[in-house]
Amino acid sequence: MQALKSDESLQLDVFHCGIGITAFAKANLWQHSVHLLRMMPELSPSPNSICYTSVISACQKGEQWQLAMKVYNAQTASSITPDVMCYVAAIASCEKGALWQEAVHIFEQQRRAGPPNAISHNATISACGKASEWQMALQLFVAMSTASLQRDLVSFSAATTACQNSSQWQLAGALFQAMEESQICPDTISCSAFLNACGRSGCWPRALEVLASMWERRIPANVISYSAAISACDKGSAWPHALELFQSMANVTIAPNVISCNATLTALEKAAEWERALDIFQSMTTSQLQADIASYSSIMAACSRAKQWQLSLKLFYTLEHLQAAPDLVCYGGALTACEGGRWQQAEELLRRMVSKSIQPDQGCFLAAARAFNASSSWQRALEVFRTAGHLHARLLQKKRSRARFRAHGLPFRDAIHIFQKQSRLA
Repeated sequence: MQALKSDESLQLDVFHCGIGITAFAKANLWQHSVHLLRMMPELSPSPNSICYTSVISACQKGEQWQLAMKVYNAQTASSITPDVMCYVAAIASCEKGALWQEAVHIFEQQRRAGPPNAISHNATISACGKASEWQMALQLFVAMSTASLQRDLVSFSAATTACQNSSQWQLAGALFQAMEESQICPDTISCSAFLNACGRSGCWPRALEVLASMWERRIPANVISYSAAISACDKGSAWPHALELFQSMANVTIAPNVISCNATLTALEKAAEWERALDIFQSMTTSQLQADIASYSSIMAACSRAKQWQLSLKLFYTLEHLQAAPDLVCYGGALTACEGGRWQQAEELLRRMVSKSIQPDQGCFLAAARAFNASSSWQRALEVFRTAGHLHARLLQKKRSRARFRAHGLPFRDAIHIFQKQSRLA
């Protein structure tokens, strides 16, 4: 670079600099592209829109999205009007950097200069979708039809993903259906986005149907696709299908990840299928997958539901030995395992929660109350509950809370007495 500046015999024009910037961009040397662009005024030629576009693209590839915006703003501040490709490159940088407001702003600038093309629409829809701005994404999606622009696979996938990220599952399903009616063959991304929508809504029959159709159409399914379908089965309480999907991943050489394992564990936990859940939990170690808090919470709950209280508590203490921090859900699962008279363990868990500054919720107190009630240790419970903190009195006034105590055979008057004492101590 310095040689170019010092050698006065070199007569460089914008064409030569443009070639250099493009070469740097293709080689992923975004720093050199930016530096050459800044040097151009000293070398005599002024950069044109092609030079700016190449530098913006180089910054995008180098994940320098803020710098890409600075280059774009420098161009708009100059007398050089951005062309279509420059607008597209700038919007694409915003999309990659999750800068949806900047993407919309650039899109509006392009609209004022001339009608945006389909690529600009798609990139802006995708940027809005990543930020869960589904209303803006759909507005742009509809605007494509108004502008007589052909909506393609990218358009539908971006809009579907936007709705899925915003928990607009019905809209995501409608877009996926509209894409098929438009005779646009979905790809892995669009199918996975729809499967995620099914996973959030628990529409497991449709999820299984789409996953099966992916293989029929030779659309590669991946771990995201399977994880989403398993989650749909979990939400729909269809644990046999969740387990079948998980086991079938090995047949298609797709390695499960922590998400797919946890989704399967949750489905099995709800059905108290603790032995199957334990098999999957243990397989995570052999597969070198690091079980997380959610993994432990699910397997502990599965064991507790199946009255395997010793195993549940063993898993809880194993989690602590791994220097992980059990959360409220883990403590709730461990306390549930103490029901049936194991009040000493329940007392220890409540005291641990206090030492960790974790406030027990109604479920934790209820589980502990069952443990104390089964051993007729209500006087001890009063002392422990005083130490463990307070439960808001308004919970006691709810019919649902009173019904839960009665349903589990607890002495409701004693429970009211204990919790009212707690509230006054708070």
